Amino acid sequence: MLAQLAPVLAQLGGSDDPRFHHNPAPFITVFLIGFALGILGHLVPSKLLVAIGVLMVGGAVFAYFIIAIGFH
Repeated sequence: MLAQLAPVLAQLGGSDDPRFHHNPAPFITVFLIGFALGILGHLVPSKLLVAIGVLMVGGAVFAYFIIAIGFH
């Protein structure tokens, strides 16, 4: 099965088309805000803030990964 997947993965190379270059700044911003909310949630014992922070960090990483894979 992995041998059949190799040609497909080889086609996922980068593109020189400028439409497919993504800016990581929004993802880094959401990641850092989520991280700060998680820290704040631990300092002020709030499970809601911790959960929101974790979801923001996870969402930013997941979205960046999906966009990076989708455009290459």
